[in-house]
Amino acid sequence: MASPATEPVPPNPNPNPVPDDPPPPEQQQQEEEEAPETPEPPPPPAPTTSIEPTPSGDEDSDDSSSVSSASSRPEAFPASGGRVERPFPAAKDLLHVSFNQDYGCFAAGTKSGFRIYNCDPFREIFRRDLVAEGDGDGGGGIGVVEMLFRCNILALVGGGDNPHYPPNKVMIWDDHQSRCIGELSFRSPVRGVRLRRDRIIVVLENKIFVYNFSDLKLVHQIDTAPNPKGLCAVSQQPGSIVLVCPGAQKGQIRVEHYGAKKTKFINAHASRVACFALSQDGRLIATASTKGTLVRIFSATEGNLLQEVRRGADRAEIYSLAFSNNLQYLAVSSDKGTIHVFNLKVNVGGTATDKPLLAPDAEVPHLSPPLSFIKGVLPKYFHSEWSVAQFRLHEGEQYIVAFGHEKNTVAVVGMDGSKWYFSSPRRPSCAGAIATVFTEPVRLLASPVIIIPYASTNVTLIGLIKKEHKQFLLRERGRVGTSEERKGAESEMAPMKLYGMPLSPNVVRVAAALNEKGLDFEIVPVDLRTGAHKQPEFLALNPFGQIPALQDGDEVLYESRAINRYIATKYKAQGPDLVPDPSAKLEVWLEVESHHFYPAVSPLVFQLLIKPMLGGAPDDAVVEKHADQLAKVLDVYEAHLAQNKYLAGDEFTLADLNHMPYLVYLVKTSKADLVAARPHVKAWWEDIAKRPAFQKTVAQIPFPAPA
Repeated sequence: MASPATEPVPPNPNPNPVPDDPPPPEQQQQEEEEAPETPEPPPPPAPTTSIEPTPSGDEDSDDSSSVSSASSRPEAFPASGGRVERPFPAAKDLLHVSFNQDYGCFAAGTKSGFRIYNCDPFREIFRRDLVAEGDGDGGGGIGVVEMLFRCNILALVGGGDNPHYPPNKVMIWDDHQSRCIGELSFRSPVRGVRLRRDRIIVVLENKIFVYNFSDLKLVHQIDTAPNPKGLCAVSQQPGSIVLVCPGAQKGQIRVEHYGAKKTKFINAHASRVACFALSQDGRLIATASTKGTLVRIFSATEGNLLQEVRRGADRAEIYSLAFSNNLQYLAVSSDKGTIHVFNLKVNVGGTATDKPLLAPDAEVPHLSPPLSFIKGVLPKYFHSEWSVAQFRLHEGEQYIVAFGHEKNTVAVVGMDGSKWYFSSPRRPSCAGAIATVFTEPVRLLASPVIIIPYASTNVTLIGLIKKEHKQFLLRERGRVGTSEERKGAESEMAPMKLYGMPLSPNVVRVAAALNEKGLDFEIVPVDLRTGAHKQPEFLALNPFGQIPALQDGDEVLYESRAINRYIATKYKAQGPDLVPDPSAKLEVWLEVESHHFYPAVSPLVFQLLIKPMLGGAPDDAVVEKHADQLAKVLDVYEAHLAQNKYLAGDEFTLADLNHMPYLVYLVKTSKADLVAARPHVKAWWEDIAKRPAFQKTVAQIPFPAPA
């Protein structure tokens, strides 16, 4: 490549912006003191040919980005065509996956090059293997591939153990010529790249550079907090440019409105921002923190909170967020292996400069209600908006999510080399799936999706499930499943539903049994404060109006100990045997727990833990009375456990498990010494607390954060 002439860095197009919410003075002072030490990036080389991208035929043309060079003619990738029978890269070879701007394609960076795929119908459009004999650049690793809609211009960054290009360079690739036609060099590794038809945005660890696409001139430079993930988003609507990046403070995002020459700072979370997304028109921003329980939707223009939705109660790492094209839905993927789809309740009509308004039926989150349970934890929990659809994949794998072009469809690409389609073809309250298996057949058992394995590969399965989980239709290349297959699949397709408050010890007791058996379930919140447990819908599950209730297919049960007996008996062969034979000792200690341990510990936990959280003060007389009562009970346990590892003998059983919820709360009170002072009781409890199912159950309890 010819060495370009050095061009002066043009002035900032947004000189001295006055942010609506400026950083605090100490932050401004710090920035002023550090500014002289910040080195300027080297001037970018001019491209050897014009790289002005031309939009594909199915996109609206933009006069400012329609010039093309004869030596570098952009070509649109076809949206459909015959399948190219090539395997998706194995997980060990994948370095990067990302969707293009309209979610119609996705790119994969591998240890040997990169590949471009069409989403629906799935097919490989092309691949470029960059490792060649005598290649002076060494390996072929590509760590970042950024597409520009469907045109032939891409941005590449080397990655992996043997990168094809230096990780501190952004290479502008013209696939029409099968070579790079421009590059941008930096002094530190590139963490991410975003493209518009008129801009290139390069993300470094602590800086973001914005360039003109036509001549690679630097037009803006932004200092950010440490950003190892390369978080950045840019609007795609022609005309006004909106860019979102991390702010300088923890939990803060920065919004650049280039058309209005305005900077907005939004304090989105108390924890560090882990992921965010910007709608294509630049009007809505969705954010998630490192805690991963809540997702918040903000107005990009005003910076105000419009809506808050809840992914779950336990921590999770959020991998991706995506708005639907019509801004009616938001999709979220996390390390829990679950894709959540939420309804958006914001009015986004009007122009891009209008303020988005809450829809008439939307609820503003009440962050500090006057009457709070657990210092505001449960009101937020119950008033949170939950997903309208969930799709379960493999827990622990990294997936990115996008909305398909067909109505109510979601596309998911995984770093494990998988790609899935999920759809709700009739209405959003339904759930179904369209999945293409590229390698080995996979079975996923989770409501509302079931995928059944077959011996052949590249099989397309379509599942359509009604909201009542009664109808199941299976097709394999035109084949309809037998009634036996449908019946078997129907019994497995839905997780059990556990109705109640996640903090309720009785709900925790059932959750512990389900987790021990490795059973799939979801907690359906029942707000006792609003009387939801006395409404006809819940009374149909439990006529006594008490939590919990468990729905397992057509079976509906209540009373936590009876539910646990049902779980242990029906699923006896799955997981540990919680009701072994003979069971005389087991029966004795089940009775001891309910008639001796529970009456003593329950009032104690209420007085020392729950009542203060409600704003009351413990009754010392009641506390001492029940502490003495529990001490006598635990003395019996101490003598028994001196001769036995567990209550019913040498194996962990339901008798041990049923003690779990109140012991969890007891050891968080000032009377924790009732356990700690008895060595055999303490050893028994510590042994139980080490069980993976126990730890999973505790992680699902939304304990309030320390004040």
